[in-house]
Amino acid sequence: MSKPDILLIGPYPEWDLVELEAQYNVLKLYEAADRDAFVSQHAAGIRAIATRGELGASAELIGKLPKLELVSVYGVGYDAVNLDACRQRGINVTNTPDVLTNDVADLGVAMMLVQSRGMIGAEAWVRDGSWETQGLYPLKRRVWGRKAGVLGLGRIGFEVAKRLSHGLSF
Repeated sequence: MSKPDILLIGPYPEWDLVELEAQYNVLKLYEAADRDAFVSQHAAGIRAIATRGELGASAELIGKLPKLELVSVYGVGYDAVNLDACRQRGINVTNTPDVLTNDVADLGVAMMLVQSRGMIGAEAWVRDGSWETQGLYPLKRRVWGRKAGVLGLGRIGFEVAKRLSHGLSF
C-alpha cells in the first residue's frame, strides 16, 4: 500500500522530517523551482498540508487540492491558514498548542533580565575594550525586589507570571 501524499510548505527540523517521511510521501513545495507547476502536478493526490504558523495555507492553495482533508500547523499559531476556506470544505485544521509554552516563558523572563541589567551593552563594553578606557559599565536597574506586570494571562503569560512570582523556581 502506498503512503498518503502530504504537501510540506516549508522545512521542518530533521528529526520531525524523518518521522513524516516514514509515514507519508512528503512533497516539498519549498524545494520546487516552479511552485504552481509542482502543485498542479501533485494536486490530485494530496490529502494533507503540513505547514508552519507563519507560512500557513492560502485559500488559493486549498482550492487547488481536491482531496485535501487536513491542514496541520507545526506550531501554535494558525493565523496564516485560511480557516474560512477550510470550513467551507470540511477540512480539519490542527496545531500544537503548549509545545513551546514553557520555552517561550523562559525566554521572556530571560529577555526581561537581559534588558533590565543591560547585559547586551555590558557584553559589548567588554568586547570593545571600553572597560579599559572608560572604566566600569554603568549600573542598570535591579530586578530583585521589583514588581512585574504581565499583560495577558494566556498559556505563556501565566507561565511567565508563575516564574516571576516564585522567584524563578519552577
